[in-house]
Amino acid sequence: AFAEEYCVGDVLGFSSEVECGFFCNAADPDLARPPTNVIDGNLSTSWQASVADEGVTFTLILPRKVFLTSTTMTFRSLRPKRARLESSSDGGQTWTTLQLWAKNCIWPFASGGYGMAPSSASEMMGNLNVTCETSSSRPIDYGELSYEPLKRITNESHLFSDLSLINTLVANQLRLTLSTLFSTGGPVGVRPEYYFGMYEWSVQGRCHCNGHSSTCMDTFPNSTDCSVACDCQHDTMGDNCEKCLPLYNHRPWQPGVGNQANPCIKCTCNEHADSCHYDSVVDRGVCENCQHNTTGATCDQCEEGFERDANYAISSPNACREILPTSPTISTTATTSETTPVSSTPIATSNTVASSVPTTATTGTTAATTPTGAAASPTAATTTTSAAASTTAATTTTNATSTGVTQPFFSIDSDGTTIPYIIIGVIAGLALLVGVAMALLAAYWKETKTMNYSPMQIQRKIVSSFRRHYNRQSVERVI
Repeated sequence: AFAEEYCVGDVLGFSSEVECGFFCNAADPDLARPPTNVIDGNLSTSWQASVADEGVTFTLILPRKVFLTSTTMTFRSLRPKRARLESSSDGGQTWTTLQLWAKNCIWPFASGGYGMAPSSASEMMGNLNVTCETSSSRPIDYGELSYEPLKRITNESHLFSDLSLINTLVANQLRLTLSTLFSTGGPVGVRPEYYFGMYEWSVQGRCHCNGHSSTCMDTFPNSTDCSVACDCQHDTMGDNCEKCLPLYNHRPWQPGVGNQANPCIKCTCNEHADSCHYDSVVDRGVCENCQHNTTGATCDQCEEGFERDANYAISSPNACREILPTSPTISTTATTSETTPVSSTPIATSNTVASSVPTTATTGTTAATTPTGAAASPTAATTTTSAAASTTAATTTTNATSTGVTQPFFSIDSDGTTIPYIIIGVIAGLALLVGVAMALLAAYWKETKTMNYSPMQIQRKIVSSFRRHYNRQSVERVI
């Protein structure tokens, strides 16, 4: 960088008082006139462009979005012959023209105009259409260009009900383009008396709260910056109340317009989530990071491994309880062995070998078994049991997986009653014997009446017949 000479005074030749010999150098702090001087609140400092530079763009970045009510540029040089003011609400990605200035608006752009007639005050009332205002060279110093949109609004209620108007005046950046210098005619060249300079660029605006706040809070009272924030209502948040609170996204955020507050709506998360998001597919809020072992779009289901506890409401932290693992079930086969007392009274005096049912009495793992095919005593049937087994006690073996377990003597019927098969067999056999005996007695009684046998002969015949029937082994088959 190098020092550049410039002049001050009536450079248009209307006065002979023009002073030169002043220098500006961006690399020298004592001679620099940086752009930040226009926002330091000090009119004794200024910004200055290079001599004869007619394509200057000056961008002002605001701390946050504001609802623009007016802005004024105070010049340290002649005002521009042509200028354009633009605004951006998306950080400089897109720009909207707010106001034009020119020495002669109707002149074509190549001649320093905009090809449009200047708008009268009456034409500008009631709308914010882009207009062109005449910019004169006077005054030489401290001349101003101002944009005051609120003066055009006849009904202030439109500021809160007309969404298009609101969007036009909301900005977080302003851009001023200075196109043409005033001169005495002919090429400007590099004459030191022609340059752009500015003392101050002031911006006035309201907190832009998107219709969700009526007051602003001064977050840093001692700061010279625009350090205000909206006191957001309607369950909104952000510097400009531009979004919903984390748990209030049941529908998309909307600005408040006129009498329509358009508040944010709380998601149905049954008190198990702190945030949600709007899902356009289901057209509702979907809960995020469900707590208390819950899951689902509304945190109304239990996670895997948990189940609903009917003792608590769905909104309770205890709504879902853990499913406890069940203890391993040991299947118990009741192998009950019972010794059946058999009458010691001889049923018959036959020496026939009877087939007996194996009888097992089990205690722990020890069993005493009467083998099948043993010779039956002609006077009694004896069942062998272990010393610890009673003649009527039943012993249960709890080894469900053991093999070779003797078939139990008991079964369980549909009513759950335990019935010993062997007792049924004995009773049936005795009944058959009684029936046979009664039939024989009836037959021989009839014969004695016709044959006139003596008592001794009758006794012999009865005993002989009884023995013949007994030898048929009908009794053994029944048992």
